Amino acid sequence: MAKKQLNIILGVDVGALERSLKGVERRLQRFASNIQSIGRELTTSVTVPLAGLGAASLKAFGDIEKLEKGMTAITGSAEAAEKELARLRTIAEQPGLAFEQAVKGSIQLQAVGFSADAAAQSLEGLAKVVALTGGSAQELDVVVRQLTQINSKGRILAEDLLVIQENAPAIGLALQKAFGTQNVEAIRESGISTGEFTKRLIEAIDTLPEFQNVTGGVANAFDNFRNNVKFALAELGRSINEVVNIEAVFQKVNAALNNAVEFFKSLTPEARKFIVVTAAIVAGIGPVLFGLGKLIALGP
Repeated sequence: MAKKQLNIILGVDVGALERSLKGVERRLQRFASNIQSIGRELTTSVTVPLAGLGAASLKAFGDIEKLEKGMTAITGSAEAAEKELARLRTIAEQPGLAFEQAVKGSIQLQAVGFSADAAAQSLEGLAKVVALTGGSAQELDVVVRQLTQINSKGRILAEDLLVIQENAPAIGLALQKAFGTQNVEAIRESGISTGEFTKRLIEAIDTLPEFQNVTGGVANAFDNFRNNVKFALAELGRSINEVVNIEAVFQKVNAALNNAVEFFKSLTPEARKFIVVTAAIVAGIGPVLFGLGKLIALGP
């Protein structure tokens, strides 16, 4: 039987279908592009700033928490520490003094026998002396450290007073007012104790007119603004920590890392070598493929 062929030609115009499919493809591409653009915007405008804000606030909270713990240790109670920190925050708004230096200085002075009131008064007075000659919290930190050493040694030494004079030159006015001389030997030979020396020095600062209207200008305003920003970030960090408990999270992460390290150390040398070599190969695949793609693209 002869084979018969039946050819059927369908008169269907597929051009419209192709154009429609291409239109759908273009719309899908535009939609995908819009989605990617939105994702990038959310990442750069929301995700990254929020992550940065969270990290900064937790860092600020950690710094403030250390100061709180230090003050609690020296005052003996959280209530007393909170009260003293509030007072020092107000004092720190004056020229020549920053909050962290004020807290550390108060702790140092109380550690050598100063009361909290005497420490605060000394810090406030010494800050005026430093600011009068354009000094900052860094110079005050040095002055307080040397004054602490004078009181801890129980002796008024020329080298300690020299460091104070280098960082706060205006202290000579207070020495002259309090003792009638700036000569260390003459002051020491008078038989005055270091506690009395400090008391009379601060009283002289409080009464001298030169120290009563010290202003810090723009620099002090900027320092106060920076302190206020840090306080705000610290409160935000405190709230985040209350919700997340960062300390517990890091403890778990550290434990997991330690377990991973111990597991790796427990493997045989062959197994450790295999893991290291495999990781190196996997890490190198990306750059190799990227370079290969570049070469292929340049080939034509």
